[in-house]
Amino acid sequence: MKRIMRALLMACFLTAACSISAIAAENVDLKSQTEYQAYTLPEDLLVTFTNKNSVDVTFKGNVTYYNSNGEMISSDESYVWDAPANGECVMYLDLPEDANYKTVAFDHYTFDYTVEDAKKNFDRTNYAKQITVESNTSSSGGVVAKFVNNTGKKLDEVGTIIVYYKGTEAVGFSVDMIWGLDSEVSKEYAPPKDEDYHNIEYDTYKIFINSTVIYS
Repeated sequence: MKRIMRALLMACFLTAACSISAIAAENVDLKSQTEYQAYTLPEDLLVTFTNKNSVDVTFKGNVTYYNSNGEMISSDESYVWDAPANGECVMYLDLPEDANYKTVAFDHYTFDYTVEDAKKNFDRTNYAKQITVESNTSSSGGVVAKFVNNTGKKLDEVGTIIVYYKGTEAVGFSVDMIWGLDSEVSKEYAPPKDEDYHNIEYDTYKIFINSTVIYS
């Protein structure tokens, strides 16, 4: 009986180990079909991802900041829960802060991320490719955009982020959530600001749809 139990336990262990190995291999394969670009802004580390997979994925990012002595001084993590298949998304993480929430200097940082099939976390789909976006600069120096829902379904939440660029560098971003997108809606994004709240010049911008949610 002990031999049988030992054999059963070993079989269960091997099955679990194989399952874990298969999941790890799958996640590595998903990650190999992604790319990212990081930008250091006055208060945030901004990361844009390209997902070349044919499925929506979840990005989990982690950053660690160091001083000139190589000591860790701060860290942060963030998620994009359902980045669109064959699409792009944006993640932002805090820079180091002091006790008064003021950004402090750092020497360098390390950034890494994991990728999973989004269906493992939420049973939902990112409908970004079925949303038409028309936009232009606004009177305040930002951007006004119209979102047209072509899904035939009411989207209860649409998570959007605009990133402003000067040349090839990101200089700012703005986040806005659309609540209840039936057919179409317009949103105005604030222009990028410096620490003194003055407008920052930019050449181009890009609007990303990080997520869409249908409640029922």
